Amino acid sequence: DWGTSFFLNQSVLEAIGEHFAPTLSLALLAQMFSLVLALPMGMLAAYKRGTAVDLGLVSLSLLGIAIPGFLLGMFFMLFFGVFLKWLPVAGYAALSAGLWSHLRYLLLPALSLSVVQSAYITRMTRSSVVDTLYHGYIRTARAKGLGERAVLLRHALKNAAPTILTVVGQSFGGLVTGTIVTETLFNIPGLGRLTINAVTRRDIFVIQGVVLFVTLLYVAVNLVVDILYGLAD
Repeated sequence: DWGTSFFLNQSVLEAIGEHFAPTLSLALLAQMFSLVLALPMGMLAAYKRGTAVDLGLVSLSLLGIAIPGFLLGMFFMLFFGVFLKWLPVAGYAALSAGLWSHLRYLLLPALSLSVVQSAYITRMTRSSVVDTLYHGYIRTARAKGLGERAVLLRHALKNAAPTILTVVGQSFGGLVTGTIVTETLFNIPGLGRLTINAVTRRDIFVIQGVVLFVTLLYVAVNLVVDILYGLAD
């Protein structure tokens, strides 16, 4: 029993359950975008280490880390929503309204969140793969006549996977817990909006419940990552 909200007239668990689905959808989509961007960029930077390609990708990742997610979100809203009118500027549609309707409202906030996360994952992927490429089994794989694609994917990336999994786990936990500003900016009724409203209204039970729920979720994500280490080994 986590208590009852003073303002919502429902239990804290019910309020969290209603607001968790938008946050989870946003975090999953942002994580997917960040992996699609980060893994190829990190591997390419590692393979081209010391070249202009490596320098350009590392500089791009530093720029991605430096730009605040909410500022990037406002640029996306202005360009894709106002100028091009391709996507809605703000709002939310549940998955029951259709997959495309659901995704249309999440694409812009997910992209703004994924840029920062992909920049971090790119740097860690590059560092881990570069370290792996200097091991003896990589030289042996090349000496056996394996192509560079097989060396990178089957040997370097797999052995660098534990470090990358750690970063991805931390990234996903950060996405779930750090969407307050983005959800407020894009008017998404997730845990971030619930937390902001609870703080504004001094709804103590909701604040305590969200903090406890997010903490348990973060611990669960780290536990899943620890289990995945065994599968990746």
